[in-house]
Amino acid sequence: MNATVDFLLSEVYGHPVKVIIFSRHGDKTLDNHITLECLNEIMMNGMPGLTHRINTIQHGSACVRSDETASAAAIWILKNGGKITKHLSADPRLGSDEIFAELFNPEIKNRMKENGWKNYETIVKANSAGSKKFEKGVAEAIYEMFAQMKPGDIALSANHSPTVETAYNYFVDPKHRDEQMAIASLDGIILVQVETDEGTGIFAHR
Repeated sequence: MNATVDFLLSEVYGHPVKVIIFSRHGDKTLDNHITLECLNEIMMNGMPGLTHRINTIQHGSACVRSDETASAAAIWILKNGGKITKHLSADPRLGSDEIFAELFNPEIKNRMKENGWKNYETIVKANSAGSKKFEKGVAEAIYEMFAQMKPGDIALSANHSPTVETAYNYFVDPKHRDEQMAIASLDGIILVQVETDEGTGIFAHR
């Protein structure tokens, strides 16, 4: 994540907007929880993009590891002078065991391994119909997330790969789309919703 919330708010937009820091969850255990080491690291030292200005926590997907990551980040925010004023429910459209099993069935996993593809690259190349269906659900979830926020709110939403890459490529200017994009653990993107005379726009920043 190269962009920062402070830079975007002061240098790019300059007026009240709604912001979502849309991150990937932390390192996971074999049973799909976040490791204690990773949780402790987040609570003590934060993670990319984290700021005490975050006042909204969206509890991620239907998978517990996204909620665990967001909850650890919330502790860091509170320890560093922030105040969480709003909690938004987990949303299965951002990811679930069923969705990921459909996106990455055994045949697609084999093709992914054979070709050395990344997560997002795999679903775009090997599961176009599933990718488009997933993209529609992710976009709808993000629109609804923003609808529950007010100008000036900054939210954190911890999710998955390929959820973060899907969100970026949906909302970014088409000339900046990146089929081979791969988000590392705890890294992410920033989504900004802006109200203009022409209407509402959502912009993605890396």
